[in-house]
Amino acid sequence: MIISKKEKLKMIKDKNKQNALNEMPLSINDFFILIEYIEKKLITNECNNNFKFSNEFIINNNLSVEIIIAWFNELGAFCDCEVLFNIKDIFFKNKE
Repeated sequence: MIISKKEKLKMIKDKNKQNALNEMPLSINDFFILIEYIEKKLITNECNNNFKFSNEFIINNNLSVEIIIAWFNELGAFCDCEVLFNIKDIFFKNKE
């Protein structure tokens, strides 16, 4: 059976999503709320290339800053806007 390039890319994306879910250091519910929180903050504030809003949420919800930020970094996010563009897309990107 020959697998097309598009099918291979989908398989890689699905595997990346599953790996990210397996290693997620917060509940899926907290993750969705965090994404919403960052989105609202970035409507009226610029991203300063840091985790200002992520840290606010994490601290206010008694979660582990070090562990969650390390998870963000592993998934290619190094600031709040990259959490939205890189990590959020893993979970919300439309299937091609």
